[in-house]
Amino acid sequence: MGFKRNRFIVGAAAALSFGMASAAQAATETHNFGAITTPPNSSSFNVSQFDDMGGTRTLLSVQVILNGASAGGSNTIDSEDSVAGSGSVSIGSFVQVTGPASLVVLTNPTQTVTGSIGIDSDGIADFTGSDILQVIGTNSTDSDTDTIFAGLAPYIGLGNVTFNYLKTNDFSASYDIEANTQAVGPVATFDGQVIYTYSVPEPATMGLLAVGALGLLRRRRSA
Repeated sequence: MGFKRNRFIVGAAAALSFGMASAAQAATETHNFGAITTPPNSSSFNVSQFDDMGGTRTLLSVQVILNGASAGGSNTIDSEDSVAGSGSVSIGSFVQVTGPASLVVLTNPTQTVTGSIGIDSDGIADFTGSDILQVIGTNSTDSDTDTIFAGLAPYIGLGNVTFNYLKTNDFSASYDIEANTQAVGPVATFDGQVIYTYSVPEPATMGLLAVGALGLLRRRRSA
């Protein structure tokens, strides 16, 4: 009889555990960061860690959404040729944010102008006049996202998790004549969200577990 009773208790406990696991529901917790303006072109910022509340919540994934914007600055092609030509000129910024467990997000808000370039009008590289092709940074935006499901330990706790960022200018120019170029860096800003997806047992399941535990205790006492 003792063996059968113990087997019943183990089986009931296993059934309750399975019911608890299968009834777990997913939820999200969102932390905003920014807006952060560059320069400085490299630094860091902190976001609150995920509180697992003594192990009652299980972190499933970490997602970072990054929104970048670039404005100001210029990129110019100045003809030094006796014939007209054409070209393309761009200005923008790369912003890369990295976190623990190889989490990386990268935005590249960039503007491009394509057109004709006039004959050299003054014989000097002054980047003004009718012999230039120029883009002036107004406002360009871009976004990126990354989600990780492994190596989540650094994101769990009661403190902060640190993210590093790096901003670099994105200049490009192509042309089919003799010319000089001049670039003035834009200002980049970025913001975003860190989203923790986690699982928690449903309240009904927690109640079932408590009732089951009481039932098991009563059976042991009556034995």
